[in-house]
Amino acid sequence: AAGASVLTSLGVQEAFGSPKKSDLEKLMESQMRYAVVISDETSKLDGWADIPNALQKKYSGQTRTFGRDKDLTARLREYAPTHIAWIATPEEADQSSVNKFNKLSIGISNSSFPVAIYGVVTGLTPEDALRIATADNLDIRTALLKSHDDMLAWLESGTYFSEMVQGRKLVKRDGKMAEEKGPEDCTEEFSRILATENPQLIITSGHADFNLWQSGYQFEDMVLKATKNGKLIATDTNGKEVEISSRNPKVYYGPGNCLIGRLEDGHGMATSWIH
Repeated sequence: AAGASVLTSLGVQEAFGSPKKSDLEKLMESQMRYAVVISDETSKLDGWADIPNALQKKYSGQTRTFGRDKDLTARLREYAPTHIAWIATPEEADQSSVNKFNKLSIGISNSSFPVAIYGVVTGLTPEDALRIATADNLDIRTALLKSHDDMLAWLESGTYFSEMVQGRKLVKRDGKMAEEKGPEDCTEEFSRILATENPQLIITSGHADFNLWQSGYQFEDMVLKATKNGKLIATDTNGKEVEISSRNPKVYYGPGNCLIGRLEDGHGMATSWIH
């Protein structure tokens, strides 16, 4: 979501204390070669040219910007980046183009495995993408889960709603876990927690598509839908709608959701969460 960061095992393990850079992280930074890929068309659009400039400023002296041309693979292979960011409009970042980018990122290694950390920097607007590019690292301490509950063990606090057992809810505060009676329909509580408790990590599973998420897997529960103008609308089992509002930086992780990262016709769940 806005200002999203990458969740690593190191980041989770250090969540309880003052975040300190490990020797591995220091080594990675000292040897970082950050490649930014952006098409000529996108670089000429209002606002989008600011994003590679922001990344170059953030990783000063370690960044190179590449256009998307027929020699891109060879030039990336020569540069041997440790990180690759593809800056793309939401219309560009469709399934076909993302698949090509994945193959490109793996192909520069001359093997079946990637040698760089890579991802897409996008957003419904260039301002959304720029907010991600300029974000600080995120020290994750609290979460909202509608998936498996095991991640709560790694965090200081959070709330878990089961996707498998209707009404099952776990709450963790100040490192202490307790089971509470949860709602049969989580729409109201889920929306309230997002708006007021500023969770830094959201983990979801259940049925999904590029523009919606059905939060109950074995029973009927909240349905979250993304609109083309970047809104997130939660609908409860009685048809009542609630617009989601959640402005704090966070990581969204949907390991149990099919298709939820896909964009079609320039929009989807991903761009609405970011927006």
